[in-house]
Amino acid sequence: MSDQEKTRDQLLTELTDLRQQLDALKTNEAQFRQAVLSISDHIYVSQITVDGQHANRYISPHAEQLTGYPLSKFAADWSFWPSCVIHPDDRSLAAAQFARLSAGRSSEVEYRVLRADQQVIWVRDSGKVVIDPQTQIKHIYGVVSDITERKQLEARLTAIYQLGHELNLLRDEEQIFERLLTTTASILPVDELYYEMFDDGDRLPAPANERAQSRLSVPMQVGRQVIGFLHAERFSGDAFIARDRQLLQTLADQAAIAIENARLFGEVNEARRRLRSLSHRLVEVQETERRWVARELHDEAGQALASLMVGLRLLENDLAQPQVVPQRMAELKRTAEGVLDNLHRLAMDLHPASLDHLGLIPALRQYTETFGAQHDLEIQFETVGLDSERLPPAIEINLYRIVQEALANIARHAQATQAGVIVERRGDHIVAIAEDNGIGFDFAADLPGSGRLGLVGMRERAEMLGGQFEIESTAGIGTTVYVEIPYANPDSHR
Repeated sequence: MSDQEKTRDQLLTELTDLRQQLDALKTNEAQFRQAVLSISDHIYVSQITVDGQHANRYISPHAEQLTGYPLSKFAADWSFWPSCVIHPDDRSLAAAQFARLSAGRSSEVEYRVLRADQQVIWVRDSGKVVIDPQTQIKHIYGVVSDITERKQLEARLTAIYQLGHELNLLRDEEQIFERLLTTTASILPVDELYYEMFDDGDRLPAPANERAQSRLSVPMQVGRQVIGFLHAERFSGDAFIARDRQLLQTLADQAAIAIENARLFGEVNEARRRLRSLSHRLVEVQETERRWVARELHDEAGQALASLMVGLRLLENDLAQPQVVPQRMAELKRTAEGVLDNLHRLAMDLHPASLDHLGLIPALRQYTETFGAQHDLEIQFETVGLDSERLPPAIEINLYRIVQEALANIARHAQATQAGVIVERRGDHIVAIAEDNGIGFDFAADLPGSGRLGLVGMRERAEMLGGQFEIESTAGIGTTVYVEIPYANPDSHR
């Protein structure tokens, strides 16, 4: 074979190999394009020459879907993306990324994109730099991913976290709901957003607005009790989806917890206020009791003892007259008996011994008889189911004091001629009722803040035992004091 024929055969072989390589390249390119099209992200290839010139070498079709601009905009002008597509407020972030890429360092940044329809979306731009060792041209291979949904979720989570923190600091229900509605409207597109509260957990949510095409109603629940509903309505557009319901329920749960905390905080503050008030009244009552004891000792026992001392001096002077001594002795004996009676009455008023030894019913019966005789008041005392039964000491002493204070009020204010006291056992409760036929009064004005300690003291004694205290009064007819104390154990306590 001649050299010419051998050269021709080699040329044909090389051409065949080259054609096969071109076919393989086209196949690979087609596969690459198919792979690119199967990816939802936008892929780009650009280069930076040694003198700093920039050019786009490849822009995937997804750029058009992502931005709404035609591909020709990007192919014709490299600067179109940074100058027109990137949100104006984020162009400094993109510029910093480009500076790192120009320096040969791979970089990743997140920024906003302003689409052709003026819709704002979030993207993550990841670029990797490969430098050609011969030409020193920098080839940038980048991927731009739509992260709008992730950013929206992050914003929602941040708003939910911030809302929870703020709600925990609020103690006013109106402020809690104002913050709840503001936050909800900022992260969930709605046309109408409102709430309803109620104490009856069996109630159903209110009917939807007539214009609402889609509505969400989620309960605000504390434990097992539903305290209200949070409603969201759309008059047009997309219907609510399961994710929207989950978001609204999360917000409603936070509000329910904040409301419960606010209510508990209010109850604690009220309890502290009442405790301070009670401590103050306790001091007043103690001082009043001490003044009363001092007055009683001075006015009655003191005067009687002074009279006794005078009688003793007279007796000493009359010793020389034996016929006068018996008369003086009789007078001194009566004076001493009077002192004993007064001291006994004082002791009974402070704490009746019959209450300790005999129990509530005998002590009250004895007290009503004595009190009625002292104040010219006809008192009828009755019991039902408790004649021989002893109650716990706390119940006995507090019911005794309540009835004692009720009768004292009748004597001081009611101008009554008749009164009645009944103590009754009703199932697992002890009920005490004191009523009169007096002039009546406005009891609302005599409760906390009025300066009267009697009514407040009776109420607090009842509440201290977990009971109820009520007053009914009608002008010209009279007043009824009603006390109900829980008592589940029927066994004797002494």
